[in-house]
Amino acid sequence: MLISDEYRGLNEQLHNENSGYGTKAHKYVKALAGIVLASGVRTWPVRTSDVGCAADDTGGWVDITTVGGTIWRYGAEPKESFSERERVE
Repeated sequence: MLISDEYRGLNEQLHNENSGYGTKAHKYVKALAGIVLASGVRTWPVRTSDVGCAADDTGGWVDITTVGGTIWRYGAEPKESFSERERVE
């Protein structure tokens, strides 16, 4: 498991105690998109409910984490499809 039960519990507690916790990332989407586009790397659509990501240049993948803690792995290469993903346990 990539996200420990302790971390998941802490995240849930922060959301319960602060109704605004985790609700402001959408403000940075345009700025981050500009940085990505300027660098000439792959882009893909991300929902505002997605809260985190990690990439592995060597492995060629990107993981996107949702608010509920589900982690989806996508191929990072430009030729790979957005619709092809796998759930990371």
